[in-house]
Amino acid sequence: MVVVDGKAIFESAIINEYLDEVYPEPPLMPSTAFDRAQVRIWTDYTATRLVPPLYRVLKSSHPEKIEASWPDLHKELAYLNQHFDEGSGPWVLGEDFSMADINLLPFVHQFPRLEQDVMAKYEGIARFYKAFEQRPSFSETMQDNLSE
Repeated sequence: MVVVDGKAIFESAIINEYLDEVYPEPPLMPSTAFDRAQVRIWTDYTATRLVPPLYRVLKSSHPEKIEASWPDLHKELAYLNQHFDEGSGPWVLGEDFSMADINLLPFVHQFPRLEQDVMAKYEGIARFYKAFEQRPSFSETMQDNLSE
């Protein structure tokens, strides 16, 4: 949550867009309407398709629910991985770093907490994460402890 003049803004993707508008340099939304739509599509994909099975696997206290969620998570990981494998660069939109990458990263950052080594199986996703690790903004702000 971000509070501006006593008013709250919720939801990380919305907060990210707000911050991009308030602090426009460097821009995190692409210059073309089509590419901005792509950012929003991938942000929606992350929130509605990838996160639900990921959180069921990570947060459920019921082993049967966790086991039942793995196929859904692998389906979404395969889809995301294919996108990276077919892309022209390490980022969601190819060569151009954007808000879509920022909105996806917190969830990919959780993958090492999974019992299965998803980074080994999904090399396109692993390249995305490795590209993030190379960014000074990532390395300067991330904690070694994944739980923080």
